[in-house]
Amino acid sequence: MKRAYIKEIAYYVPEKILDNKYFESILDTNNEWIITRTGIETRRMAREDETIFEMGINAVNNLQNKGVDLTVVDTIITPTVTKDYIFPSMAGQIQKALGLKNCFAFDMSAACSGYVYAMNTATALIESGQSKNILIVCSEKLTKDINWKDRKNSKKNETEEFNDQIEGRNAVLELLESGKDINKIYITKGEKHGSITKIIAKARERKIVTVEVEREKINQMAQTENAQGVIAIVPPFDYCEVEDILNEAKSKKEKAFILILDGIEDPHNLGSIIRTAETAGVHGIIIPKRRAAAVNSTVVKTSAGATSFMKVARVNNINETIKYLKENDVWIYGTDMETDKMYYDEDLTGNIAIVIGSEGFGMSKLVKENCDFLIKIPMKGKITSLNASVSAGIVMYEAVKQRIK
Repeated sequence: MKRAYIKEIAYYVPEKILDNKYFESILDTNNEWIITRTGIETRRMAREDETIFEMGINAVNNLQNKGVDLTVVDTIITPTVTKDYIFPSMAGQIQKALGLKNCFAFDMSAACSGYVYAMNTATALIESGQSKNILIVCSEKLTKDINWKDRKNSKKNETEEFNDQIEGRNAVLELLESGKDINKIYITKGEKHGSITKIIAKARERKIVTVEVEREKINQMAQTENAQGVIAIVPPFDYCEVEDILNEAKSKKEKAFILILDGIEDPHNLGSIIRTAETAGVHGIIIPKRRAAAVNSTVVKTSAGATSFMKVARVNNINETIKYLKENDVWIYGTDMETDKMYYDEDLTGNIAIVIGSEGFGMSKLVKENCDFLIKIPMKGKITSLNASVSAGIVMYEAVKQRIK
C-alpha cells in the first residue's frame, strides 16, 4: 500500500500585525490576561478588501516559489468556513487559477479542525489509490464575521450583573432582616407554613408587597434550580468604595481585615467566600469588574444572605487598589503554592488584605509581585490545590484565631 506523506509546506500571512495593546484599547482586557490564558502575543489581520481566495493563492504561489511542480496535482482540498462565495467553491477557483484540467476540487467546512479533516481525507485518497498528488489550501478570514467587542458569556446568569431578584427562603429572610430595599416578594400560592410564615410576617412589618402566584409562575421566574417557593425583587446590588471598607474598620476601632479576590469566576465560590468572610468579621471584599463573578442571585443564595451584611467593592484595577491599600498602611498577603512560608507562621493581626487567586490560574503575575508577603497552605495528599472558597476560609480563620488571642 502506498503511504501518504507531506512533500512541502508554504504559507502566507497578511502584513498587518495586531498586538494585545490594540485589544486593551477597545476591550476590557489586558496583555497579561490574554497571554496567560491563550499564549497569543500578536496576530495577523487581513485587509478589509482581502479575500480568502487571494490569501490562499498567495500561499500557493509561495509553494511554487519553493520549486514545487503543481502541474502534477490531481486533487485540491480547501478547508474553510469563511468562503467568499457560496458558489463556486474556493478549491474550484484555485484549480482554475492554476490551469489544472485533470483534477477534481472541493471545499470542506469543519472550522478549526478543518485542516485535520483535510489531511485525513487526503491520506485516505492517496492510500486508496484514487489520488496521487493532493494540494491542501487552508484559508480563513474570521475578522469579517467576528465582533471582537462582543464579550458576552454563554453562562449568562452566572457572571453578569446582579439580576434584580433573590431566591430561596433563607436568602429572602436574611434580606428582610437586613433592612435593605425590596420592591416585591412573590410566594407560591398556598405556601403558608415554616419559614414562609416568617417571611410574610416580616414583609408585612416592613410594608413590603407580597404576591401569591401559582408554582408554575415561580418556576418560570426562577433563575436558580430551587427557589423554594419564594422570590424577592430587589434593586441592583449596591457596591461600595474601597474607602468605605477602610472606614468600616475604623468605625469599629479594629485593624483592617480585607479580602481581595483576583478573578474568582464561579458565583458559587464567590457566595461561599462572602458567607465565610461575614462570619469571620471581614470588613469588606474587593473584586475586579472584569473577568470575574459579580454579585448576582446565585451568589446571594449561596452566601445564605451574607451579601446583605458584607461590603463589596468592585474595582477597575486590582493592582491600583493594592497600591491604594498600601498607602493606607495595609499589608498585602497573597496565597501562593510556590512560597515556603506557611500561612500560620505569619502575623495576621495588623491591617491586612488577603489575596485569593482565581480557580484555574491563581493570582496574576503582577498581583503576585505587588504582594508584601506570600503564604501557602500545606498539602499532604496527591491533589495539589484546594477549592478557592476553602483556601479563603482556612486563611481567614487563621487571622481570626490570631486576633482573638
